[in-house]
Amino acid sequence: MYGFSISNLELSKRFFSSCPVLETLNTIGSDVQTDNHRNFTVDSLSLEKFSYTRSHKHLLPENDNVTNIIKLCAPNLEDFFCSFFLTPDYSLEISSPLSGVSFQVRLNAQKQDESAETYENLPSKEKAVYAKRMLKYLGAVSMVRDMGLSPGFLESTLTGVGDDWETGLSLPGMLSHLKYVEMEEAEGCDAELKLLSFLLRNAKVLEKVVNFFRSTVDLPDKSRVRQVEQFKDKLRAVPTASLSIKMLFY
Repeated sequence: MYGFSISNLELSKRFFSSCPVLETLNTIGSDVQTDNHRNFTVDSLSLEKFSYTRSHKHLLPENDNVTNIIKLCAPNLEDFFCSFFLTPDYSLEISSPLSGVSFQVRLNAQKQDESAETYENLPSKEKAVYAKRMLKYLGAVSMVRDMGLSPGFLESTLTGVGDDWETGLSLPGMLSHLKYVEMEEAEGCDAELKLLSFLLRNAKVLEKVVNFFRSTVDLPDKSRVRQVEQFKDKLRAVPTASLSIKMLFY
C-alpha cells in the first residue's frame, strides 16, 4: 500500500480485521494519526511479513516532537523491514520474537550522501540523540535470528554513545538466536569493525556474516582499497564465539 492515510486508530483496526488471511503487508509513505499521536498498530493473526517504509514527509499534519509508534500485535509475524529517516523519533512495540529484521535508517534523502564522514560531522548532542534511538530500536527486536543493518544505523549508534552500545547488545536474549548478519553499503570503517567484532565474539550461534561494500570502494583509489583489505583481515582475525562462521565480502 502506497501513500494512504488514516486519521482514526479505530479505522486501522477495522482494516486489519477485514483481512483475516493477510500474510504480507508492504506500506510506503503511510500515516495513522489520532489526537496528535502517530500510532501505527498492526493487529493481525495471519500476518507473516511486514514492511514499513517512510520515504518522504508525513501526509498528515507534521509534528517533529511527536513519537511515531509502530506497534506490531502479530503473533505469527516472522520478518520485519523498517526504513525511515533519523530525524523523527520512532518507538517500536513488538509483541513476539521475530525471525528476521532489517533496519534501513538514513540521515539524508540522497543515498549517496550517506557516509561515515557525514555522521562524524554532526553536532555531539545530535549524535547522542540519534544513537539512543538506534539502541532503543535494537532493544525492541531481541532474540532475532537474521539481522540486516544499514551504514546509517551503525554510524549513528556507535559514534554517539561510546561503548555503551555493548551493554545494550549484551542484555539476556539479545544475541541468543542470531545466525545471520548482513551489512549493506559498508565502507570498512571503524564503527562497522567494532560492531561486527562484537557480534563475532558474543553471538554463539552465528553462522554467516555478509558485507556488501559501497560502489565507491571499488574505485581505483589505493588507500581506499587498502582500507577495505585491512578491514577484512582484522575481521577474519577476531576470535569467534560460534564454532562455525562463514564471512563473505562483495
